[in-house]
Amino acid sequence: MDPQLSVRSWQEPRTGLDTLASLFALDDEQRIRLWSQGMEQLLGVPSAKALGQPCYHVVSPRVVGHGGPCGPGCAVFRRLQQGHLKSRCHMLLDTGGGATWFEAEALALPRGAGTRALVLLHPQGEETSASLSSLIQDIAALGNLSCALGHDDLDVALSGVLTLAREATGAESAEVFLLEPLDQQMVLAGYQGPFRQAFEQITRFRWGEGFPGLAAVTAKPVVSTDLTADPRFLRTLVKEKGFRHFVCVPAAVGAGVLGCLNVASRRSEAGLSARLPLLSAMATNTMATVPLV
Repeated sequence: MDPQLSVRSWQEPRTGLDTLASLFALDDEQRIRLWSQGMEQLLGVPSAKALGQPCYHVVSPRVVGHGGPCGPGCAVFRRLQQGHLKSRCHMLLDTGGGATWFEAEALALPRGAGTRALVLLHPQGEETSASLSSLIQDIAALGNLSCALGHDDLDVALSGVLTLAREATGAESAEVFLLEPLDQQMVLAGYQGPFRQAFEQITRFRWGEGFPGLAAVTAKPVVSTDLTADPRFLRTLVKEKGFRHFVCVPAAVGAGVLGCLNVASRRSEAGLSARLPLLSAMATNTMATVPLV
């Protein structure tokens, strides 16, 4: 790094440049397929010169520090190719007025969409861009959800749903219950995360019983931020493992609830309830697609 290049703080007054979305899209070969106006102004590279070029040919010359190599098959892009919804890294970019630390957040896009990944650059701690990142992440998650639900094998499809639910919300555990129409019970159909045996302590809930049963009766989300003190939650082994946050989102399709999608976390700052709109959309799309047990 050039010793004359100073690291600029983004606590300084904002300019029009800072408010524009700095994002670009890549195909399977890491070639740029979309180059926003924000990227044009951030790096001084017009879209005409960026489109069709490998991202590392366009971005790398402006990188003066990073947590990993910027090149073909970089760790960020490789993680998306391995099936993850998102990946990220930090890089120090020379933006012309000094060096600034940015977070590069990459989101997987559904295969067949013409692009493979959407990359959003924002200064570390930038709240406006983080909100945009959350919106784009939700869109990417729902797009990938459609691909997961297109699998013929129900277990594989549900596994894809649970992977997306965990990555999109930051939850440690995710599970899905499906309605068993004859007995009017909610039955555990899939789980992903640690402490499987604890979550499988009870695998069937009657209507009105436990979080899945309550969600089925009320057709409303059941949320707890202090699970250990919540008498509605009946799986004591889960409480013993230290889980504090739990969100149970029912999916009402047609005349009634067909199942629910749940996420849980032991972290005190989990904030899972803020992801209710996304979880609701994921649950509804899942239950409208999969068969009843």
